[in-house]
Order: sequence, then C-alpha cells, then structure tokens
Amino acid sequence: MKVNKLSLGSVQWGSLYGLSNRYGQTNANEVSRILIKARSEGIRLVDTASSYGNVERVLGNNDLSFFSIVTKIPKFKKNIITKLDVVKSINTFEKSLRRLNQKSCYGILLHHKNDVFKNGSKYLIQALNEIKLRGLVKKIGVSIYDSKKIEKVVEELKPDIVQLPLNVLDQRVIQDGTLEYLKSENVEIHARSVFLQGLLLMPLKKIPTFFNSWIDIIYEWRKVCKEKDLSLMEAALNFVINQNKIDYCLVGVENLSQLKQCILASKSKKKINVSSLACEDINLINPSNWKIR
Repeated sequence: MKVNKLSLGSVQWGSLYGLSNRYGQTNANEVSRILIKARSEGIRLVDTASSYGNVERVLGNNDLSFFSIVTKIPKFKKNIITKLDVVKSINTFEKSLRRLNQKSCYGILLHHKNDVFKNGSKYLIQALNEIKLRGLVKKIGVSIYDSKKIEKVVEELKPDIVQLPLNVLDQRVIQDGTLEYLKSENVEIHARSVFLQGLLLMPLKKIPTFFNSWIDIIYEWRKVCKEKDLSLMEAALNFVINQNKIDYCLVGVENLSQLKQCILASKSKKKINVSSLACEDINLINPSNWKIR
C-alpha cells in the first residue's frame, strides 16, 4: 500500500484556513480525535515545532507510535551562530522529544535556510549530524521559502528533507527545476502552503481588501475549478498531491471536520491543469509579505 501523501502540519492546528482561523488553538480532545482519524486513513507524518504554542505537549499525550514526527530548530536571530547557540538549540530539540514523549523522531529541520550561510553554521550542521548518528533523529533537513541558493544549501547541509511552499499560484519550485534537482539529490520533499494560508479556499466576500490587486487571478482560479466541476479544496490538494516529486503534502487543520474534508478531497481522481495560474508576484505568493490588519 502506497503511503498517503497527505500529512498533518500542526501550525497550532490552524493553518488550513490561516487567514480566517475561527477557532484558535485546537483543544486536546479534538487533537486526539484528529490523530485517531489520521491513523485510520494511513496518514503517517506529523509536522510540528517547539514554537507552535503547547502543541508538542498536547501531541505527546497521545499514542504517536504510528506516526513519523518532524520538528524544527527555531531560527537563529543573530548573524553569527556560536557553539553555545547550537548547544541551546539541541537542548530545545531534546526538550521537544520529552514533550512529545518520544525517544527519537523522524526528522528535524532548520526553520530557515539562511542559517546555513551564517558564520558558525558549521557547528550547527555538525551538531545535526551528531544527533543523527546518536539515533535521536532519522533525517535532517531545512524549511525554505524560495529556491534561491538551493544548490548551496544542499552542498553545505546535505539535507535528507526539504520542506517548501507549493500551490496553484506559487509554482516556482516546478518552473525553476527545484523539484527535479532535489530528487536528483535523493532529497525527500514535503510541500506546505498548499492552500496559500487559506486564501485559495476563502469565500470571495471574506477575502481582505489587501488582495484586490490580484482579484483577477483569484477569479480565474475559481472559474477553472467550476469548469472542471471540482471543489476549491479538491483542486488545490490534488494539484500538489499529483506532483510525482512530492513525498508529503502538509495540511494544518483546526478540527476533525476539516481533516475529513481534506481526506475526501485528496481521494478525488480528477486532475486539473493550472499552469496558467502560476504567479511570480512575491507580494501575493509569499504570505510574509501580506499587509493585513
């Protein structure tokens, strides 16, 4: 049986509808229900981080033996990484393991690729490989926001995993050959932001005025889905899942109902050509550039 590409990205369990999260952080009982359903559907990977509130502790109160857990090292704020900084980061990782009630985890990622290029990064990379040798983690990797200097990242870090943004509007990693390159280097690829922080799923009347400059492409996206008789979620999910270079497709959910919607949508056999929707405007496709009050 092929592993389900659909995976849980636990950004405070609220990233499915990031722009319109109505519920805040999901309560412990709902998290348990989500995990039980995920397991029953063959969803194997859970992505989390120590910076996501108390989610690690909540997860750790559940049986996680079925899941591969990926966590992250917080971004280094300074331009120089010292040995002490690295020790603190590894201590943070070991605390994450204790909160998750795990002796080891599947993967650990740098939260930002720029850390690979900072002075002292050699200490960090050495430490990551050491905890890998100790058996505390199976794979090391990095989360990226664009593919600039990706060859240098791979050369320096030699990642087992790269987590990257991919959705119907943000197709940069397809168009610039990043997916092909990473696969040629035997890198496992985890796709995130598949709903572009929920923008691709939002009712038109609830879309903030900030996006008025791109309303034409948003209308075109919805028109394509209607013509193909696909729900917005079906089309968005399957565009990513059907990329044969992608190993896992991360979605964050607020509740069990949303997870069920994602599971149902991911099982659709319909395919859609959305190459015409690819957008290069970084102010739209990179949520960190959004100016929303």
